[in-house]
Amino acid sequence: MPQVRRVSAAGAAALAVLTLLTGCASVVNGDGGAATDAHTTATATPTGTSSPANTPTTSATAATSAGSAPATPATNLADLLAPAPPGSRPWDTPWSNNNTPTLDEFVAHVYPVKSTELATSQLKAQGIEDIAHLTWISTDANQADTILLRFATPAGAVSRYRSATTAKGQDTGQLHFDVPSFSEAVGYYNPVLDELGDVRTIVYGRVGAIVVEVFFYSPAKLDKAAAIAATTAQLQLLPA
Repeated sequence: MPQVRRVSAAGAAALAVLTLLTGCASVVNGDGGAATDAHTTATATPTGTSSPANTPTTSATAATSAGSAPATPATNLADLLAPAPPGSRPWDTPWSNNNTPTLDEFVAHVYPVKSTELATSQLKAQGIEDIAHLTWISTDANQADTILLRFATPAGAVSRYRSATTAKGQDTGQLHFDVPSFSEAVGYYNPVLDELGDVRTIVYGRVGAIVVEVFFYSPAKLDKAAAIAATTAQLQLLPA
């Protein structure tokens, strides 16, 4: 049951601790439900979202333009992060202000204390090398925390992606959607609004040795188009 903190769109400084489901096979799951013991021993899987009313197809959230993959992998993983949408602002929390967390910092932020040791050992076994992330709140009140996990080999990234998506897909109440043009990308969401009135979504994707995990929050209704656009923009920037 990983936890992710975000800012309330209604209040500039309000923070919430979001409980996210975790799979035992080295994964982070975003969904907002409390994890059960079964999830700490199963592989992890993500869920998808549906678009909200009154949200334009080309929303402020989705305004990030997708670039072509660089010829060679960037030494600094943060250089591969897609830019935030125009007019957006960061969460402005201790977590959001550190865009290159260590493994320990990542695990401490995303997982409950009882699961940190297991999560750390699993990520190390998969060959985790570095982590980078970027948070934003767009002008249409959508929020996201895009996390990049780079592994020593594509096989390690495949292991993380499959374990995360498998576990998330087994979570009660989760629905899913595909991300067009990417065979290894899927979104999961729970249509029940959280305590901040948002629908919590997590979109997973993999390109080469990098796994993308986008924790996405849309007010009142799911904005599937925006979640897909934000994820696609990020995936298209990654080296194969």
